[in-house]
Amino acid sequence: MNVSRRTMLGDVNPNEKINTQVIYATSAGSKSSFAYSALIDVFEKAIMDPSRNFCMGLDYRVPLLHGLLDYNYIQGLKLSPSYEEAAF
Repeated sequence: MNVSRRTMLGDVNPNEKINTQVIYATSAGSKSSFAYSALIDVFEKAIMDPSRNFCMGLDYRVPLLHGLLDYNYIQGLKLSPSYEEAAF
């Protein structure tokens, strides 16, 4: 939130954690994308100041484990001559 929420009296509650909070949710993209740059930024901040920052990531193995992706499809993509690890 860019603008802190205000109470009915128009004051900002300093104890409300949602004020100035940023949440990124993204799907796969390339390493040259804004989402990847934001991921690295939040990841570094989570290491330096874990009480104020959090980063969670999931890769293709989670939906693969639960049967949402086909293993042979993923292997086919990886074995393709046009496969680029940076874009996967």
